[in-house]
Amino acid sequence: MSLMSKDFAYVARDKNTRVLKCHVFRCDTPAAAIATSLHEICSKIMAERKSAKAAAGSSSQTGSDVPLQEFPLPKTELVQKFHVLYMGMTTVSRPIGMDVINGALENLLSSTGKEDWTPVTLSIADTTMAVIKEKKARDCLLLP
Repeated sequence: MSLMSKDFAYVARDKNTRVLKCHVFRCDTPAAAIATSLHEICSKIMAERKSAKAAAGSSSQTGSDVPLQEFPLPKTELVQKFHVLYMGMTTVSRPIGMDVINGALENLLSSTGKEDWTPVTLSIADTTMAVIKEKKARDCLLLP
């Protein structure tokens, strides 16, 4: 198994500078689990959008024959969490392509050491992906 199979990366545009940045993570487990989770969520969102469009297109009702509908309840999102190491980020020229991801990974591997990587929790939900820095446990002296 190569080291690359335990690396996960995504490209996003920085909202302040508008520069494309590739964020790279090292996983304890194969990164395919994160990719699968993202794929499932994206597929679910696309299916929901498709059915919403179909429902909107099929209902050509006048104001007088609108059916009584139940008040929508808040939707609870399924959140999957992964404990990973944040290797860092680097600017990239375009948002897609394995050559872009591999170049960013090689750049970060050559410019940072494992001691520089930050333990984080990567939380993936239906509408968000969040990176949360993990707090280090402190040693405590317990007195009787």
